[in-house]
Amino acid sequence: MLGAVVANPADLVGKTLSPELYIAIGVDGSTEHNAAVRGAGTIVALVSADNAAIAQIADYLLVGDVTEHAQALLAAL
Repeated sequence: MLGAVVANPADLVGKTLSPELYIAIGVDGSTEHNAAVRGAGTIVALVSADNAAIAQIADYLLVGDVTEHAQALLAAL
């Protein structure tokens, strides 16, 4: 089963996430964000720049047009 959580970032301050799969779309990954999601089983990041901070912790990194990559990913699911 595929599930998604969309939350108000203010509600997540100081918390950690540990899903089996975390897909970050258009998230550069601040230090705090990366610390919060580091417990995820697999991290997939779709970003516009390869120097995004989330690239340091992502298991899979797609760099380019975020909208195009997101549409392709959703079509594949």
